[in-house]
Amino acid sequence: MRQIKKIIGGMLCCVLITGLFSVPVDASKKKAATTDTETTETDTTKQDDKDKKETSTTTTRVTSSAKPKDGEISKVIVESYEIEGDTSPGDEFTIKVTIQNTSSQFDAKDIVGFMYFPNGGLYIQNGEANEKFCAVLAPGETTVLEYKLGVAETCLDDTALIELDIDYFSNNNANVTNANFTPAIVQSGDLSIDLLSVAKSVENGTKLLVSTRYENKGEKDIKKVIMHVTGSVKGGKADIKFDEIDAGKVQTKEGFVELEGSGMQQIKVYFTYEDSKGNHYKTKEQTFKVEITQKGVKESKSRIKKFIDEISNPFCLTMIAAAVVCLLIVLLFVLDKSHKSKLSKRKKRRKEDRDE
Repeated sequence: MRQIKKIIGGMLCCVLITGLFSVPVDASKKKAATTDTETTETDTTKQDDKDKKETSTTTTRVTSSAKPKDGEISKVIVESYEIEGDTSPGDEFTIKVTIQNTSSQFDAKDIVGFMYFPNGGLYIQNGEANEKFCAVLAPGETTVLEYKLGVAETCLDDTALIELDIDYFSNNNANVTNANFTPAIVQSGDLSIDLLSVAKSVENGTKLLVSTRYENKGEKDIKKVIMHVTGSVKGGKADIKFDEIDAGKVQTKEGFVELEGSGMQQIKVYFTYEDSKGNHYKTKEQTFKVEITQKGVKESKSRIKKFIDEISNPFCLTMIAAAVVCLLIVLLFVLDKSHKSKLSKRKKRRKEDRDE
């Protein structure tokens, strides 16, 4: 019996000792293992997000129906463009736009390039379209979209604005690329009036002198340069023809116009010219006032003006001022002497009256 009690007591002691030491250790180990597992999962998630932002690699979990990561959708860009032909008003030219699919693995499909001109000045040639189509562009592949355009004869701008919208599909997603070009418009003739001088007055019956200096700032020669004068002109209008002028050259010319009327009159001056293609241009009008005087009046006025100019110099003005001062002194002296003489006469009369 004692032995049985000892055995049972020993077993209870073993169970108690096992309970006291094994439970805390197991709980600690379980908590530590759980914590390590959570930390590992969190780090993996962060690393996956970082890979999504910085790389375009795919994994087996991505299917064809899943949304692609950033950078995996193909991007169609305009690589370059070139123009063939002249771009002067009235000319027609071709613009070739090279586009490229920059994706490394996705095709760009159903590509449509739509070209338009927000500021005008250009047009699509007859029989041509402003939309160009490309079925597929493989990754890294390029193709050329060719458009045939023309420059309006009335275009006076130095550049034209061309905008191109490229619509396409990539991995079942619709995309669009916008690009713009600003080709230079070469004006055939660009006559710049640097100087236009008109005499301020002229005698009736004589001709008025008009001087001008003009420059061809265009890239092509100009011909048939004509200066037109309207207003108080004999016959209502006068046309003065000048020589042709090459591109980049400057010329100085003079012309004479006969006016009519009298007093202050008004005239207007403008130029017309023609380029090598037969296009006609007109410059902006400039207005001048001219005094028309009668014969002899102008000469007398000029003499008066000359006299005024001669006495207006500092030496003459000093002499005139000195003369005026001397005249005032003499005048004061005379007045003072006259006053004293009158007083003397009054005293003499009074004395005579007393003596009587």
